[in-house]
This record gives sequence, structure tokens and C-alpha cells, in this order.
Amino acid sequence: MAVTITLFFWARVGLKMKAFLTFYVALMFFALVFGGEHYIFDAILGAIYAVAVEYGCRAWERRSLSSRRGRRSLPTTLAQDDS
Repeated sequence: MAVTITLFFWARVGLKMKAFLTFYVALMFFALVFGGEHYIFDAILGAIYAVAVEYGCRAWERRSLSSRRGRRSLPTTLAQDDS
């Protein structure tokens, strides 16, 4: 979840907040492993999964928006002058 939150905010925040988000992810990894809740492998695999989902969703949205734009290029009205 920490990686997902970081990826969501990454393009929307400044340099100081990016440093904080990076520290947050590293601290969360440390807490999960040190507290015995997860193995290092679990944390790394979870981060890879979060990155894959984030970029997959972004690609899906871009594809969806581009297909909508293609449909908008068609004429929106077929009405013609009656005279």
C-alpha cells in the first residue's frame, strides 16, 4: 500500500514530498520485515506488483481516452439545411 500511495502522489508533489514518500516506503519495508510480518521477498514482490498495477492502469486509461477521442472526431450532428 505504501508503494501504491507513493506512485499515486509522485507526479503531483514537489521534491521535498518525494523525499518523504521515499523515506515512508523504506521505513514501511523495514517495519514489515523487522516486525516479522513479512519476509524481504514479500515486500519486494508487493512493490513490484504495485508498480505493475499502477502503470497498467495508466496505460489502460490512456488507451481508453485515445479511443474516446477517435470517436469524437466524427460529426456530432447529421442535420442539414432544409432550404
